[in-house]
Amino acid sequence: MDQSSIRAEQIPDETQCRLGQWYYQGEGKALYAGQADYRALESPHQAMHRGARDAIRHYYAGDHDRALQALQQMEQANLSVLRGIEGMLAPLREPERAAPRRAA
Repeated sequence: MDQSSIRAEQIPDETQCRLGQWYYQGEGKALYAGQADYRALESPHQAMHRGARDAIRHYYAGDHDRALQALQQMEQANLSVLRGIEGMLAPLREPERAAPRRAA
């Protein structure tokens, strides 16, 4: 939306961004690949990248309504990714919640 000159083909795909590297080849894969929450990240993460490319493509084509729709889809996918990551991390936080609080 005139904030950048980036083109749709310059948006990295889901394997090239930092989350994708963590997911496909990094610690994420090594530590969490067996978890359903981890596997559930893939589809919304792909949708997030697709939405970004579509938004840019529509914007440069002059179709601002479709660009905004694509941005909304991208944002919804992003929220799904964030909820999935929170779900993966929730078990790590459980001991904190279960620990008794000390009186001051």
